[in-house]
Amino acid sequence: VIKEFSDVDVVMASPHLRTMQSAGIIFPNRKIMPEPRLTEMRIGLWTMMTAAQIQALIPREIDRFRAERLYHFKPLGGDAGLDVELRIHSLLMSLRVDFSGKVVALITHHQWLVLFQRIIEGLSISETERRLHGSFLNASVTVYEPGEVDGRSWLKPKLVNHAPWLGFI
Repeated sequence: VIKEFSDVDVVMASPHLRTMQSAGIIFPNRKIMPEPRLTEMRIGLWTMMTAAQIQALIPREIDRFRAERLYHFKPLGGDAGLDVELRIHSLLMSLRVDFSGKVVALITHHQWLVLFQRIIEGLSISETERRLHGSFLNASVTVYEPGEVDGRSWLKPKLVNHAPWLGFI
């Protein structure tokens, strides 16, 4: 366990291989709970397709993406930003009920974390879309802690986009 994060009570990770492996590296002697609600925003039929292939298969799909933009766009078989936000809200409720008072590590993905920030920090859709295009270092750490925000118990950012591995690789 990285010393900075040794006080974690529960470790949850997106069930994707890369995130489960990352969780195992960060918390080598801990049980890692696979959590499907941590899964990245899915791109459905677009998975592993080029823009030309998408254009050939679904001629107006690229135009629809440009018109709706990333947050609102929902590819066939995929997620829009709101779909991921619903998963995040569900997970936040479960954390509040099942892990109240615990320190929980969530090992997840870039777009998921940006949508989490939208909920926690009240980001606008335009700021969310800006961040969705790549605002986090790979394998970075973001920490939120309980606190009071606008007169209510909520989460406050403590550490954002921290890369403890910088300088070691």
